[in-house]
Amino acid sequence: MASRFDNRNGNDSYMKNLGNLKALHELEQKQENHSQENSRGI
Repeated sequence: MASRFDNRNGNDSYMKNLGNLKALHELEQKQENHSQENSRGI
């Protein structure tokens, strides 16, 4: 019973971390695209 509860909690935090990583990755890509546009404009 306890192990099942632990697994569920682990999955929840894993999915949360996955969401954070995805958001960070998208943010980095946006910044990269922005800097590329800036260097092209120079």
